[in-house]
Amino acid sequence: MIQENKRFEIYLPFIVLALMVYGLLVLRSAVLGNPGIPSLFLRQLVWNSGAFLVMMMVPMLRGKLIKDSSFFLYVIASVLLVYVLVIPSTAR
Repeated sequence: MIQENKRFEIYLPFIVLALMVYGLLVLRSAVLGNPGIPSLFLRQLVWNSGAFLVMMMVPMLRGKLIKDSSFFLYVIASVLLVYVLVIPSTAR
C-alpha cells in the first residue's frame, strides 16, 4: 500500500526562493553593462518562476499518479539526455 505524504516541509520554498534570488542577482551582475545579453536575466527569471510554480504544485499530486507515470517520465528524460548528447550545439 502506498502511503501519501501529507507533510510539507515549510522551509523548503523559502530556501529555494532565496537560492533563486541569489542566482538572479549573480546573473544580473554578470550581464550588467553588456548590451548584447540583457534578455538572459529575463529568461532566467521566467524559468525560475515556472520551476517554483511546478515545485509548489507537485506535492498536490497523488503519490499513485507519480508512481504510475514514473517509467514514462524516465523514458522521456533519457531520450532528452541522448538528444543533448547527439545533436550538435547551435551556440556560437
